[in-house]
Amino acid sequence: MALSGVVAGDIVSLNTNGYAANFASAGAGTNLAVTVSGLTLSGTSASNYSLTQPSALTANITAAPVAIASGLTAITKFMTALPPRRSVPTTWCCRAS
Repeated sequence: MALSGVVAGDIVSLNTNGYAANFASAGAGTNLAVTVSGLTLSGTSASNYSLTQPSALTANITAAPVAIASGLTAITKFMTALPPRRSVPTTWCCRAS
């Protein structure tokens, strides 16, 4: 992270201790809003400056893949009879009203 607007010769640093970035939503998605807090200034000239936390930040959360690891069992089943046949009409007749 870098600071802009610091006058040459001033001693100002960005302190990231306690810095946090949080998604507005915990669900997977793209261009999700991110809020930042906890950034502060340090150094002998820090009191001459005010720091605005970054805004309009976005990031992506990619959905994690999941696989079934156990608990499913395939069962072999033998048909003893054929299912009943169903008749399907082969022609349709419509009457004008």
